[in-house]
Amino acid sequence: MPADPEPVAEKRRPPLLVDSAATVTALTTLASCLEKAKEGIDSAVAANAAVVQGSAGDLKPAYAAFCSAVDALDADRNALSSATGALRGEASALLARWKDAIEALDDVELREIGQERSASAEACVESLLQDEGNAPEAMRALLAVLTDHRLFLGIDLNSDAARSLADDDEKLGQLSAAASSVFDRMLEATQSCIDSLSPQSE
Repeated sequence: MPADPEPVAEKRRPPLLVDSAATVTALTTLASCLEKAKEGIDSAVAANAAVVQGSAGDLKPAYAAFCSAVDALDADRNALSSATGALRGEASALLARWKDAIEALDDVELREIGQERSASAEACVESLLQDEGNAPEAMRALLAVLTDHRLFLGIDLNSDAARSLADDDEKLGQLSAAASSVFDRMLEATQSCIDSLSPQSE
Protein backbone atom coordinates (compact mmCIF):
# COMPACT_ATOMS: atom_id res chain seq x y z
CA MET A 1 0.00 0.00 0.00
CA PRO A 2 1.56 3.35 -1.02
CA ALA A 3 2.52 5.76 1.72
CA ASP A 4 0.29 8.74 2.29
CA PRO A 5 1.61 11.92 0.69
CA GLU A 6 3.39 14.29 3.01
CA PRO A 7 0.92 16.89 4.34
CA VAL A 8 1.69 20.44 3.25
CA ALA A 9 -1.08 22.38 4.99
CA GLU A 10 1.07 23.64 7.86
CA LYS A 11 3.79 24.70 5.47
CA ARG A 12 1.32 26.74 3.43
CA ARG A 13 -0.51 28.67 6.13
CA PRO A 14 1.97 30.69 8.20
CA PRO A 15 0.25 33.16 10.56
CA LEU A 16 1.37 36.21 8.62
CA LEU A 17 -1.66 38.25 9.56
CA VAL A 18 -0.97 37.74 13.26
CA ASP A 19 2.69 38.72 12.89
CA SER A 20 1.85 41.62 10.59
CA ALA A 21 -0.74 42.95 13.01
CA ALA A 22 1.79 42.84 15.86
CA THR A 23 4.33 44.73 13.78
CA VAL A 24 1.75 47.33 12.72
CA THR A 25 0.82 47.77 16.39
CA ALA A 26 4.50 48.34 17.21
CA LEU A 27 4.71 50.88 14.39
CA THR A 28 1.61 52.68 15.64
CA THR A 29 3.03 52.79 19.16
CA LEU A 30 6.28 54.21 17.83
CA ALA A 31 4.40 56.90 15.90
CA SER A 32 2.55 57.90 19.08
CA CYS A 33 5.84 58.10 20.98
CA LEU A 34 7.36 60.26 18.25
CA GLU A 35 4.40 62.65 18.27
CA LYS A 36 4.50 62.86 22.06
CA ALA A 37 8.25 63.49 22.03
CA LYS A 38 7.80 66.34 19.54
CA GLU A 39 5.17 67.89 21.78
CA GLY A 40 7.44 67.33 24.78
CA ILE A 41 10.28 69.21 23.12
CA ASP A 42 8.02 72.18 22.38
CA SER A 43 6.71 72.17 25.95
CA ALA A 44 10.17 71.96 27.55
CA VAL A 45 11.63 74.72 25.37
CA ALA A 46 8.59 76.92 26.04
CA ALA A 47 8.84 76.26 29.78
CA ASN A 48 12.52 77.18 29.67
CA ALA A 49 11.65 80.46 27.91
CA ALA A 50 8.98 81.21 30.53
CA VAL A 51 11.62 80.99 33.26
CA VAL A 52 14.20 83.02 31.35
CA GLN A 53 11.70 85.75 30.54
CA GLY A 54 9.74 85.66 33.80
CA SER A 55 9.64 88.28 36.50
CA ALA A 56 10.82 87.64 40.06
CA GLY A 57 7.32 86.86 41.32
CA ASP A 58 6.75 84.28 38.58
CA LEU A 59 10.00 82.38 38.95
CA LYS A 60 9.01 79.66 41.45
CA PRO A 61 5.91 78.40 39.61
CA ALA A 62 7.64 78.82 36.24
CA TYR A 63 10.64 76.86 37.48
CA ALA A 64 8.40 74.10 38.85
CA ALA A 65 6.63 73.84 35.48
CA PHE A 66 10.00 73.79 33.71
CA CYS A 67 11.24 70.93 35.92
CA SER A 68 8.07 68.95 35.17
CA ALA A 69 8.52 69.54 31.43
CA VAL A 70 12.13 68.31 31.55
CA ASP A 71 11.09 65.20 33.50
CA ALA A 72 8.33 64.51 30.97
CA LEU A 73 10.74 64.88 28.06
CA ASP A 74 13.17 62.44 29.66
CA ALA A 75 10.29 59.97 30.06
CA ASP A 76 9.44 60.51 26.38
CA ARG A 77 13.00 59.60 25.45
CA ASN A 78 12.79 56.35 27.43
CA ALA A 79 9.41 55.48 25.90
CA LEU A 80 10.78 56.14 22.42
CA SER A 81 13.74 53.86 23.05
CA SER A 82 11.44 51.06 24.27
CA ALA A 83 9.07 51.47 21.32
CA THR A 84 11.93 51.32 18.82
CA GLY A 85 13.31 48.17 20.44
CA ALA A 86 9.89 46.52 20.37
CA LEU A 87 9.48 47.37 16.69
CA ARG A 88 12.86 45.90 15.82
CA GLY A 89 11.90 42.60 17.44
CA GLU A 90 8.43 42.40 15.89
CA ALA A 91 9.60 43.39 12.40
CA SER A 92 12.47 40.92 12.51
CA ALA A 93 10.09 38.06 13.39
CA LEU A 94 7.62 39.06 10.67
CA LEU A 95 10.22 39.36 7.92
CA ALA A 96 11.82 36.05 8.83
CA ARG A 97 8.46 34.25 8.75
CA TRP A 98 7.51 36.02 5.53
CA LYS A 99 10.69 34.82 3.81
CA ASP A 100 10.09 31.26 5.04
CA ALA A 101 6.53 31.36 3.71
CA ILE A 102 7.69 32.58 0.30
CA GLU A 103 10.07 29.63 0.04
CA ALA A 104 7.08 27.31 0.46
CA LEU A 105 5.51 28.60 -2.76
CA ASP A 106 5.75 26.23 -5.72
CA ASP A 107 4.80 28.88 -8.29
CA VAL A 108 7.97 30.64 -9.41
CA GLU A 109 6.19 33.84 -10.44
CA LEU A 110 4.37 34.11 -7.11
CA ARG A 111 7.63 33.44 -5.29
CA GLU A 112 9.33 36.29 -7.18
CA ILE A 113 6.47 38.69 -6.44
CA GLY A 114 6.57 37.67 -2.79
CA GLN A 115 10.31 38.22 -2.64
CA GLU A 116 9.91 41.70 -4.13
CA ARG A 117 7.19 42.56 -1.60
CA SER A 118 9.22 41.21 1.27
CA ALA A 119 12.34 43.09 0.16
CA SER A 120 10.33 46.31 -0.16
CA ALA A 121 8.93 45.93 3.36
CA GLU A 122 12.37 45.14 4.76
CA ALA A 123 13.84 48.25 3.09
CA CYS A 124 11.04 50.34 4.57
CA VAL A 125 11.73 49.10 8.09
CA GLU A 126 15.48 49.51 7.66
CA SER A 127 14.96 53.09 6.48
CA LEU A 128 12.97 53.81 9.63
CA LEU A 129 15.46 52.18 11.96
CA GLN A 130 18.40 54.07 10.42
CA ASP A 131 17.31 56.95 12.66
CA GLU A 132 17.03 54.66 15.69
CA GLY A 133 20.31 56.03 17.07
CA ASN A 134 19.79 59.59 15.86
CA ALA A 135 16.53 60.14 17.75
CA PRO A 136 17.78 59.45 21.31
CA GLU A 137 21.03 61.29 20.56
CA ALA A 138 19.11 64.37 19.41
CA MET A 139 17.02 64.24 22.59
CA ARG A 140 20.09 63.63 24.74
CA ALA A 141 21.80 66.76 23.42
CA LEU A 142 18.70 68.86 24.04
CA LEU A 143 18.11 67.38 27.48
CA ALA A 144 21.74 68.07 28.44
CA VAL A 145 21.22 71.81 27.95
CA LEU A 146 17.82 71.83 29.66
CA THR A 147 19.13 69.79 32.60
CA ASP A 148 22.03 72.23 33.04
CA HIS A 149 19.51 75.08 33.14
CA ARG A 150 17.46 73.19 35.70
CA LEU A 151 20.45 72.58 37.95
CA PHE A 152 21.77 76.13 37.54
CA LEU A 153 18.45 77.66 38.53
CA GLY A 154 17.95 75.13 41.31
CA ILE A 155 21.05 76.57 42.93
CA ASP A 156 20.32 80.22 42.09
CA LEU A 157 16.64 80.91 41.31
CA ASN A 158 17.04 84.59 40.63
CA SER A 159 15.84 86.87 37.83
CA ASP A 160 19.36 87.88 36.83
CA ALA A 161 20.50 84.25 36.81
CA ALA A 162 17.48 83.25 34.74
CA ARG A 163 18.06 86.01 32.19
CA SER A 164 21.66 84.89 31.74
CA LEU A 165 20.34 81.66 30.24
CA ALA A 166 19.01 83.60 27.26
CA ASP A 167 22.46 83.13 25.73
CA ASP A 168 21.46 79.51 25.05
CA ASP A 169 18.30 80.42 23.13
CA GLU A 170 19.91 79.93 19.73
CA LYS A 171 21.45 76.61 20.77
CA LEU A 172 18.13 75.36 22.10
CA GLY A 173 16.42 76.40 18.89
CA GLN A 174 18.94 74.49 16.80
CA LEU A 175 18.79 71.38 18.97
CA SER A 176 15.00 71.29 19.09
CA ALA A 177 14.82 71.81 15.30
CA ALA A 178 17.33 68.99 14.75
CA ALA A 179 15.37 66.61 16.98
CA SER A 180 12.07 67.51 15.33
CA SER A 181 13.61 66.90 11.90
CA VAL A 182 14.66 63.39 12.93
CA PHE A 183 11.20 62.69 14.33
CA ASP A 184 9.51 63.97 11.17
CA ARG A 185 11.61 61.61 9.04
CA MET A 186 10.78 58.72 11.34
CA LEU A 187 7.07 59.56 11.32
CA GLU A 188 7.03 59.59 7.53
CA ALA A 189 8.87 56.28 7.37
CA THR A 190 6.59 54.81 10.04
CA GLN A 191 3.49 55.65 8.03
CA SER A 192 5.05 54.13 4.91
CA CYS A 193 5.74 50.92 6.81
CA ILE A 194 2.19 50.84 8.20
CA ASP A 195 0.79 51.28 4.68
CA SER A 196 3.03 48.51 3.40
CA LEU A 197 2.41 45.98 6.17
CA SER A 198 -1.20 46.58 7.29
CA PRO A 199 -3.45 43.60 6.54
CA GLN A 200 -6.07 44.63 3.98
CA SER A 201 -9.66 43.92 4.94
CA GLU A 202 -11.26 45.08 1.68
